[in-house]
Amino acid sequence: MDDLRKRAKELLETSAVRVVIGYEQGTANKTRALFVEKPEDAGRLIFDSRCIQNLAAYVTKREIKDKGKMAIEATLPVMRSIIQLAAEFQVNDNNLLVLGITPESKL
Repeated sequence: MDDLRKRAKELLETSAVRVVIGYEQGTANKTRALFVEKPEDAGRLIFDSRCIQNLAAYVTKREIKDKGKMAIEATLPVMRSIIQLAAEFQVNDNNLLVLGITPESKL
C-alpha cells in the first residue's frame, strides 16, 4: 500500500496526472471512492480486501474528465471495465493512467 501512496504522490507532484481515483476508509468499516488532487492527500489512499467497488465507473463522469489526465487504482475487474470503455470510445487512453493492483494488493 505504501507503493501506491508513494506513486500517487509522485504523479501529482510532477503534474503527470491531475487526479488519482482510489479508495479511502469510509464509515462502518467500509470503503468509498476517493479523488486525490493534492500530493499531501495521497496518504489517504488504501487498498485491501474491502475495496470491491468498480472505480472504472468514474472515468466517464464529466466532473472527473474535466479535471484532466487521471490515474486510477485498478484490479483485474476494473481493468476489464476500462478496456470495454475504451473499445466503446467512452474513455481516451491518452488521459488515463492505470495503476494495476495484483491480487496480493501490490502495485
